[in-house]
Amino acid sequence: MKFEVAPVSAINAASRVFNSVELLGKSKAEIDAILKYEPRAKYGYNFAFFPAPGRVVYRFDCGNFGWQFNISLNADGKATAIERKWIH
Repeated sequence: MKFEVAPVSAINAASRVFNSVELLGKSKAEIDAILKYEPRAKYGYNFAFFPAPGRVVYRFDCGNFGWQFNISLNADGKATAIERKWIH
């Protein structure tokens, strides 16, 4: 099975969204809808590059570089912090 990677356009789009859209206070489902994020079984990077225990991870990676966004959720399931890490 050949795994898919994120195209550079998706990496750049994710960066723009995380820079310009207020995600704090949103639920994971709301964030998924804003990002139009649908995990795919064939996507080769459905795991964290950087350890992020207890956080929701969104990874956009072409195999050479990309972004990992770690989101902390409170007890109500709302985003309280977003950490952005460059994968290189």
